[in-house]
Amino acid sequence: MKLIIVRHGATDYNLNRKIQGQIDTELNELGLEQAKELGAALAGESLQLVLSSDLTRARQTTAAVIRHHYAVPVEYTARLRERHFGCFQDGPSSELRRALDAWEGERANFKPEGGESLLESHERVGVFWQDILRQHAEKTLLVSAHGGVCKSLVALVLGEDLRFRNDLAQDNCCIN
Repeated sequence: MKLIIVRHGATDYNLNRKIQGQIDTELNELGLEQAKELGAALAGESLQLVLSSDLTRARQTTAAVIRHHYAVPVEYTARLRERHFGCFQDGPSSELRRALDAWEGERANFKPEGGESLLESHERVGVFWQDILRQHAEKTLLVSAHGGVCKSLVALVLGEDLRFRNDLAQDNCCIN
């Protein structure tokens, strides 16, 4: 398998350091340009399948890539959505950081009201990874998703544990 993992382009939430989580936001002007450049950078790849988050910002990024791969099947799935940050979604990221700093337990187990913990999100991505290994082991795949999902997927592909995610940067429209 050849696996290419990309993060969506920039949104106003990214620029304003607000938590999107599973809020369905669109790419901003910069994000649309980043996605266009990403599509051009991947134009020479021999993709056989594209798997994308079903949230608009990932779908828009995927659309820019598949312009160069019009015959490649695309599957949109909620399984690739960003972590649900519950009560922190639509708020400043500083509020989540304060809550994490006050949390006395293992950070990976912190579960915002109405959301999912980092561990739950990572495990969800792990199930997805095992499924694509079973179903698409001989293909060249593109996965278009979100920063947290990309971090988890890279860690899982490399056989690393959850803590490895902390060492990964995932800029908008980065390619793994």
